[in-house]
Amino acid sequence: TLALARQREGEAAGRLAQAAGELPELELAVKNLSQEITERSQQQAQFKQFSQLAEVAMNNTSRNKTSDDEGAPKALEALEIYGVLSNQRWHERLAQGFLSESQQSTVRETAYELLLTLADYGIRWKSSTKETAQQSLEYLQRAQAFHQPTRAFYWLRAESHKFLKNELEAQQDLQTFQTTTATTALDYYLPGQTLNRKGDWKPAIRAFEEALQIQPDHYMSLFFLATRLAQQGQLQRAADIYRACLAIDKTDFSVLLNRGRIMVEQGNYDEGLSLLNQALDLAERPSSIASALSQRGILYAEMEEHEKAIADFDRALELGKSEDNADLST
Repeated sequence: TLALARQREGEAAGRLAQAAGELPELELAVKNLSQEITERSQQQAQFKQFSQLAEVAMNNTSRNKTSDDEGAPKALEALEIYGVLSNQRWHERLAQGFLSESQQSTVRETAYELLLTLADYGIRWKSSTKETAQQSLEYLQRAQAFHQPTRAFYWLRAESHKFLKNELEAQQDLQTFQTTTATTALDYYLPGQTLNRKGDWKPAIRAFEEALQIQPDHYMSLFFLATRLAQQGQLQRAADIYRACLAIDKTDFSVLLNRGRIMVEQGNYDEGLSLLNQALDLAERPSSIASALSQRGILYAEMEEHEKAIADFDRALELGKSEDNADLST
């Protein structure tokens, strides 16, 4: 019995010694697992932030110059998350991370679209310069480094070269654009925006419609299609499309204001008032507040609520005379 006890004691001591030897490996495994969980969590948070910034950026760089604070800077901030502009091999690093293949694909496609959006931004405005056009070409070069060029890519590069008076390069890219099949909404939307800015309404409308055939929920194509249709007098169709916009984003000030304006013109005062009140709740800039107040004043005048109309007009005029909105007072 004593011998058996000593044998078992020896076996126990052996197992303890073995466990003690394995303890550092176990601690290392636990540490590695904890680090992986942390990195996975961080990368998911980065992906969420990237997606949110990209959505804001692409929905604002297409609007107007006053959207700078939520347009191009947001696009640059989103791209910086993955080092798209600072690291030529950023996509290789992305592939080594913990995002799913679907998420990695989303990042690459979104980064490509952001670069194209920035390239478009650099050549769109009257204040664009040779420097911003050259920057557009650099954004396109960066996009081409990790993505097959699309129809919109060739259009933007042709426009950039045209701005810089590189006529031969512009013509070559324009020919490639014409023979390249559209695969994304941007392939129609961005050329449509160029036509839109030039005042070529009918071809611009066609381009936005073609973009929506590829991606029915492409928000900016919906927005600008509705806007141009309203200017062409197709109010009911414009109102329906603005309603589709609100189904995607209920907090878009411009959509609320524009649909509200149409409701007033159509005599639907209850919905018009509701939409304009929602727009006022969201308005931050004095110019936006003044626009919504002016439209609501028109509605009150139509409803023969003259005191309310005068109050809205007076407040809008006061905002118009402010130093930040001198253009509204002329």
